[in-house]
Amino acid sequence: MFADIAGFTPLISNYSQLGSQGIEQITVLLNDYFGSIINRVTEWGGDVEKIAGDALVAFWPVRESKGTELHDLSLHAVRCAIAIQNELENYRVSDELVLNMRIAIVAGDLMQLIVGGVDNRWQFLLAGDAMLDIENILHDAEPGTNCALPQALRLTRGIL
Repeated sequence: MFADIAGFTPLISNYSQLGSQGIEQITVLLNDYFGSIINRVTEWGGDVEKIAGDALVAFWPVRESKGTELHDLSLHAVRCAIAIQNELENYRVSDELVLNMRIAIVAGDLMQLIVGGVDNRWQFLLAGDAMLDIENILHDAEPGTNCALPQALRLTRGIL
């Protein structure tokens, strides 16, 4: 799942005019906003892989010890996306500024990598066709919407 904040550029523009006080306000706002997303992801059994700028990547790993299948995990991801949109739709920052999310759901094999090592700096990385597919579907998504590739839709029987 890839979640992207729509309205982030105007948010930064408005608050950056306030100097250090504006940066503090943005920090508090983003902590609250992403905190809500993280809570929903963990409630639905997912793991947050990364937050970068105005985007968050989460995934639902297959846990063989629990007998989970891609179908079940895809349903959890879709239900999580719906819960996020319900909670954060038209998130009012101020009278003139509203935030919404674009959420993309993909399904497929991923590789979990730990890369780096220079100066003992390491990064967790997800790689695979599913990650490449995210950009393809998110580009055309309207703010406040969830979208999914056909494989994810088949796995979830079109509940999105």
